[in-house]
Amino acid sequence: TVSTEFLKKEYDPYCKNVVVLPNCVDKRDWFKPKKNEGDKVRIGIVGSVASNQDYQPIIPLLESLKDREDVQIVLFALPEKNDNNELVSKMYKPEFDFWNKYKPDWRPFVQTKDYPFVLNNLKLDMMLIPRHDSYFNRCKSNLKFLEASMCQIPVVAQGFEDGMSPYQGEEDAKYMLVATTDEEWKESVEKLIADKSLRDTMGEKAYNYVVEKYDITNNKDLWIEAYKKL
Repeated sequence: TVSTEFLKKEYDPYCKNVVVLPNCVDKRDWFKPKKNEGDKVRIGIVGSVASNQDYQPIIPLLESLKDREDVQIVLFALPEKNDNNELVSKMYKPEFDFWNKYKPDWRPFVQTKDYPFVLNNLKLDMMLIPRHDSYFNRCKSNLKFLEASMCQIPVVAQGFEDGMSPYQGEEDAKYMLVATTDEEWKESVEKLIADKSLRDTMGEKAYNYVVEKYDITNNKDLWIEAYKKL
């Protein structure tokens, strides 16, 4: 079982029984969305997009935001640095050096069970999901969009020139902003920075959409039928 049609095509040559089962959410895993009440717009970069070249598409955007007093970059990514883990500091030195330039409010990786709680507590005004255009990233799914939406966080996500990004699905794309070029990244983020009402509306609509379409309670029969056929 795989989460996207794109990934199914990768496995089809090797197996006759490949079934697409979409990512789902369980409302019981999530908390009441918390809102930012501070003076700065909190812009989140979460997970692996902070490394592996995935942040490259937003470097011009980050440079334009670096010295703004009305914006706070929030980094929920990378392992924790401490005296007992020198290997982490060595392995991720390029990433730590890169992100330190933007003076982020930094929260290192947490255990999976703590992830929904920590993400919600960051009180993000938006989440950025950049992606380096690679075959590996084309095989990824919409998971980060689902997670952000469960916290009512509006999303600006990566588009690819040929429309094959995981975030360019016909329905999902209606509930986020998709940016392909440097200019689109800047325009989308500036639009959200300037308009709190738009941020709130996008977050609420995305939440309602995800709960309706992706809640496991409404989709469990897909799993039952898939396993019966197999």
